Amino acid sequence: MTIDTKDRKFKLIELVISTNNDEALEKAEKILTEATLKPDIQQAVKPIRSNVSLDDIKKEQNYQAISYKEFKGIAEELDWEESVEELLAMLSK
Repeated sequence: MTIDTKDRKFKLIELVISTNNDEALEKAEKILTEATLKPDIQQAVKPIRSNVSLDDIKKEQNYQAISYKEFKGIAEELDWEESVEELLAMLSK
């Protein structure tokens, strides 16, 4: 946080303390609340790496493949209440 940002925050605090206008306070509160709820997209953006392979990604993510037999066993242990047709219909809604 830069000095300018700190100064701006202190000035805003002083304004808030000095005002008796409830409508202005409500507007400021709404704007600041909405601003803090929105994710900062720029923080989520990562540069694209060049020359990265699928094997590199698997190693980075500690990928552990399972066999179809293992997958089928896990799937059979799940207690589905809906039929496959009902689940597919949910996807298209």
